[in-house]
Amino acid sequence: MTVLAPDRQSQFAPAWLITLSPTAKAWAQLDFIQNNFLQLGLPASTPARFSSRDLAAAGLSYHGRLLDDPLVEQGLLDAFWGVTQVTTVRFRLANADNALDLYHTRDVRGTSVTISRYDEISGTTITEFTGKISTTELGEGYLGVEATAPDLSIFERQLPTGDPVTVTTFPKAVDAGAMIPVIFGNVVAHRCPYVNDDTGTNQYDYLVGRGALTVTAVYRDGPNGTLHLVAGAEYTVETTRYSGLTTLRFTNRQVNFSNAFHAIFADVTGLSAERNFGRAVKTWLSDTTYGLGQSVNGASFTTAEAALPAQLVCDGALTSPRAAADVLRELLMVHGMRLGMNASGEWTLTVDTEQADVRMSLYDGTGDGERNIIALGPRRRRSFQDSIRTLILRFRWDARLSDYRLKVNRAVHGGFGRDMVIEHAWLRDVDAADRVVHYLAQREIWGGETVEVDVSQEARQAAPGERVTLTSTPLAFTSQAMEIRDVRKGLDRIGLTLGLWSTNFYTYTAGFLPTDPALPTATESAKTTRTDTTAPATPTGLAATTGTGAAVSLDWADNTEEDLMEYGVYRHTADVPDSATKIATARASRFVDLNVVIGTLYYYWITAVDFQQNESAKTASVNATPSAVMATVLSGTITGTYTLGGTPTYTLLSPNGTRYQLGVDNDGTLTISAA
Repeated sequence: MTVLAPDRQSQFAPAWLITLSPTAKAWAQLDFIQNNFLQLGLPASTPARFSSRDLAAAGLSYHGRLLDDPLVEQGLLDAFWGVTQVTTVRFRLANADNALDLYHTRDVRGTSVTISRYDEISGTTITEFTGKISTTELGEGYLGVEATAPDLSIFERQLPTGDPVTVTTFPKAVDAGAMIPVIFGNVVAHRCPYVNDDTGTNQYDYLVGRGALTVTAVYRDGPNGTLHLVAGAEYTVETTRYSGLTTLRFTNRQVNFSNAFHAIFADVTGLSAERNFGRAVKTWLSDTTYGLGQSVNGASFTTAEAALPAQLVCDGALTSPRAAADVLRELLMVHGMRLGMNASGEWTLTVDTEQADVRMSLYDGTGDGERNIIALGPRRRRSFQDSIRTLILRFRWDARLSDYRLKVNRAVHGGFGRDMVIEHAWLRDVDAADRVVHYLAQREIWGGETVEVDVSQEARQAAPGERVTLTSTPLAFTSQAMEIRDVRKGLDRIGLTLGLWSTNFYTYTAGFLPTDPALPTATESAKTTRTDTTAPATPTGLAATTGTGAAVSLDWADNTEEDLMEYGVYRHTADVPDSATKIATARASRFVDLNVVIGTLYYYWITAVDFQQNESAKTASVNATPSAVMATVLSGTITGTYTLGGTPTYTLLSPNGTRYQLGVDNDGTLTISAA
């Protein structure tokens, strides 16, 4: 651990510096009727510079029009959930002479704003905020400005941004309107839109996705959701026929016995560099064809990509529109990645890694010694209602199921909290998914305590994500490792929200890894099967109960280690498991058998069936005999004529809601049975 050189001075003279950069001219319509437009904005000339007093910094003059000191707040928010926090700064500039009216009347929203902290004694300048004007207000004697950074409105757009399948590009498309898929890494059984049904030339094209992609296997659908391997001689993979796209071409029309089109699936190796989650984020941000077309800082992303563990691989396909914010949130969460923006308006990316350097040491105590803490709040933990008991990560999306195939989980807090389920469309690799859920759980376990502190000017360079140490006798901290979660920089003091930091954030211990083959394999009959033939564990704790009426209730222990588990329910009138008949399939660990006869002895067994249809051995049998017991005496007068051996004439309803039939046997015996 290395503590950086302290940023200390015996005297400080801080001031805020505000720079409004020249803005490109915008165009606005004059009214709702005419087609005339007015060119707005300010001329692209010298930037306007303001401060709380007239001063010169680094050879530049700043005009003393700042009426109040802005508060600049920067934070990680939920750093390990990949959420980017928006910083909003407000300030007012003196405008009694109306010199700044144009900044409102000419509409300068979108103009870049830079706010720096300048110390006149040492000549130190620290850029604290770079953003864009979101709104202005023109008041009596002042101009009010509100700026935000970064501008997250771009994340409200849908990805991918390119055109879908259109008849312009594909004149004979069957799946017109389908999104052109974007594939990162390796995907299995990816459905390909049908884009060219040309019976005149016997050319039938299916779209794989954007870019030059590698296709390792192709399948056509069969009965009951099965896939059948297509021989390589039946199709060709083409990357140049349609510009920037990979397609499959068949020379035979792919129709089934009902003359309906087959669905075509493919195993694909997509854009390989984008298997790195940092590169995937960069591509979605910067690509001008299907991404957001934003400027990114290449050096920042290169550093971030190298900082990610090699085992974290991004595999997935985007085949339908999704909000960019949702896509990026999933990508960023895998290892505490955070988006930011530099002074040039370029997106930057940082990764949560174990830092060797410590920004500063914070002290507060009862005895003599150095102190740099102005105010200190209490140690706080999250309430147990907001705490997480278990983290469950569902992954490996299957388009045929429209669901996720596998899950991994980690216990966080025992005995309290709530279960949090995360679904991740860009994780297929089991090891990668387990590392992600482990990282998130470690963050929750070891970083759940926070402290609010106000620090002297020594903390003026502190930034979110940096490490500090905290020594405080009242809080029982001695050189406690902390990380900066939030920074609030005022002119006279710096407020910090600190969270516990631990090396355990960056260690990894494998948990229970579910088994599921990465790729389908074909049998001799060309029907797709799965290579995993391991039977799941036999369920335990089977019990049977009966009540009044024709029903048997079965309960057993849920086998939580299996994914997409089903249970087979077997029944027989003798304790002979090999002769038992499977009467139902249950998705939960409970089943009620209503197809029974009162007074008959039944034996039951349960099996577990996984997604590959591997079935466990039967449990030990349990037995039950449903019965009809009239616990309440029926009231009322019954009149009528009964025929010996005939069908019961009356149906009786007991006070507890049970229905009974009243009849007479051939020997004259009065009978009561369940209706």
